[in-house]
Amino acid sequence: MGIGALNSSFQKKGYVTADMEAHWEEAQLIRKIFAVEAAMARTQGHMGIIPQEAAEAISDNAVASDELIEKAQSGGVGNPSVAVLDALRDAIPEDQRGWVHFGATTQDILDTARALQIKAATDLILERLNAVIAATANLAHEHARTLMVARTNGQYALPTTLGTRFARWNAELRRSRERLEAMRERTEQIQFTGAVGTLASFGEQGPELSRRLAKELELVYQPVSWHASSDTMTELASTVATLGQSLAKIAEDLFAM
Repeated sequence: MGIGALNSSFQKKGYVTADMEAHWEEAQLIRKIFAVEAAMARTQGHMGIIPQEAAEAISDNAVASDELIEKAQSGGVGNPSVAVLDALRDAIPEDQRGWVHFGATTQDILDTARALQIKAATDLILERLNAVIAATANLAHEHARTLMVARTNGQYALPTTLGTRFARWNAELRRSRERLEAMRERTEQIQFTGAVGTLASFGEQGPELSRRLAKELELVYQPVSWHASSDTMTELASTVATLGQSLAKIAEDLFAM
């Protein structure tokens, strides 16, 4: 039984779109973990940290097929990274298995996979938001002279124009877009600093490996571990909530109209 609206297959349809939900499915997290492991192996291979043959074997097999996802989901551990690693090791030649996840910590992989999910979800939000911003801008021009009654404290007030209301919505949505775009350099950071955040397992190559991996995954390079910090996720939640409140206000205005 679902414990909330988003856990209910029936109720969640009123709160989340199918394409947004697809970014946060369990299988999608597994795909992102595989993507991080493959990118890490390729980068380590290029830097000579692991044998190139092993890097190619890991990269070639870290493909989230339905079979591999099913195997990872059936793992007997609560940490999704461990289940994925077990499935990946089973898929590659035995003599190359020791190089899987070499020097990394599972939390790094999981957090970086989450950053990839956040990046994809933010792309989708901005795509939809840009369409609404364009629509409200067009409507503001189209109805610049369309008269309508304004309200004060829920009562009729002086006349205004419908275009003015569309312009207000547009300005508020553009502010939300600015906030979303500004937060990305902090909410889409790579988390790759090794056990306890020192990168000691990679020696002097650690920072360069992290920098190259961030570039490979198209994430923001962050030399300092952020796993134990909560400010980035708080910023993400509050920024999306601000946009949600703006959309709720638009819905309220439409209802009143």
